[in-house]
Amino acid sequence: METPGDRNTQGKYRHAEIVSFLAGLAIDEVVARSGRGRDVLVADLGTGSGAIGLAIASECAIARVLATDASADALAVARANLAGL
Repeated sequence: METPGDRNTQGKYRHAEIVSFLAGLAIDEVVARSGRGRDVLVADLGTGSGAIGLAIASECAIARVLATDASADALAVARANLAGL
């Protein structure tokens, strides 16, 4: 028997799959644009941990990534993740 908690867990996994898929599309687009000799500037709005912006920067060295978040705590996490590279 399924409980409401089971649905929440499945929803979280589905959300993670969607975010991962969208991040992959963004990375592919940045890499494609950089391959055409274009300057690439990426704005990672609501960066949270910075994972997407960092992934883009690591896949496309010539991309300039601006990561921002309204939360000072989130920016601290993003900075720590950047420092760990």
